[in-house]
Amino acid sequence: MIAKAEAESLVENYLASFFPPSKHGPLVVWREHTEDHPHCWVCYWVYKIYLDIMGRQYRAGGNYPIIVDKVDGSLYGTGFRPIEEYVARFDTDKAQLKRLVRN
Repeated sequence: MIAKAEAESLVENYLASFFPPSKHGPLVVWREHTEDHPHCWVCYWVYKIYLDIMGRQYRAGGNYPIIVDKVDGSLYGTGFRPIEEYVARFDTDKAQLKRLVRN
């Protein structure tokens, strides 16, 4: 079973490998907003500087939440639809979602 801290670490490792640091610094999981669902974690992410100073100019655009499978730690992408729809898809047939990383 993947614990919350491990799920957040998996997402941050993915972000670091997929998105090189920009002039705004690294991307990190917004830990206060991580959601616990029966079969998965939902992690939201932002630029670290945004969390440090909460400056609107540092908000990332298009940073859809990432779903982490509690069983094996695989990461799945989401999109612009309400997160509840992605979690429901994950619960019924996660093959419908784009797998970002397989553990």
